[in-house]
Amino acid sequence: MASKNLIKLMRQGMSVLSNTNRMDRLAKNLEVIKASDTGKCTFQFKVEEEHLNGLGTLHGGYTAYILDYSTTGALMVMEGNRSGVSVDMSLSYMSAAKVGDIVTIETECKKKGRNIAFMEAEFKKDDKLLVTGKHTKFIG
Repeated sequence: MASKNLIKLMRQGMSVLSNTNRMDRLAKNLEVIKASDTGKCTFQFKVEEEHLNGLGTLHGGYTAYILDYSTTGALMVMEGNRSGVSVDMSLSYMSAAKVGDIVTIETECKKKGRNIAFMEAEFKKDDKLLVTGKHTKFIG
């Protein structure tokens, strides 16, 4: 499927999910920038006040949620809307983001087997690496 069609489909799905009372509403300002049926996607969001921890920087829990959401997007473009269930996630926090920062997330499905998929992501501000993450999902 062409990249423009994937982006359009992803934006429609994300719009529906983020307009609920469920946790997915937290992704309301997450925007898909690029999408490929090879399992690579790029997302972006602007850090808002509601995304901060007590120190005034991007909250680790919010970052973990966005890792889950964005890497699932990378899987779904390969799997045809099958999202699977998380079995493991890990994040390494290297630098902080503050209100107003634009964070770019590059995600990739590294391997998709019969039952398990492995995704990775990098969160960056400009070219500065903020967070790396790994996400494993059961898809069988």
